[in-house]
Amino acid sequence: MLCFAADNAQQLPSVENQSASAASSANKTTKSGDKMAAARRNVFRTLLTVTVCFVLCWISNSVYVLIYLSGGNVKLAGPFYVLTVYAALGNCIINPFIYCIQYKPFQREALRLVRGRILGRPDAVGFPDTSFTSQAPTISPSYDQ
Repeated sequence: MLCFAADNAQQLPSVENQSASAASSANKTTKSGDKMAAARRNVFRTLLTVTVCFVLCWISNSVYVLIYLSGGNVKLAGPFYVLTVYAALGNCIINPFIYCIQYKPFQREALRLVRGRILGRPDAVGFPDTSFTSQAPTISPSYDQ
């Protein structure tokens, strides 16, 4: 029993080093785990928002068509039907705004795109990179026969 205690006492420093390195590794894992959890929450929130907007935009048109198909006294050419179609099409317009509100990288790139198209800034998307100054060699046709 005494030999066992002495043997374990000699291993104690290596166990402390292992626990310190495990704690450091766990801290790094926790940081990356926090980022992953935040990303998952952001994706879930975005999907929930897109789904709710989809349902709200399409429910009136779906119910109206369902009433029409079940023999109800509704007109597919009436103003309310046209309003339901516009609401359904509005879903396509809403989605980019949802993504813009939810995602920081999307916000940055959308802002960069708008700056380039509206303000004409060369650091924006769609402008050629002018930092590359090398010119391609010119080949002139030869008329030797």
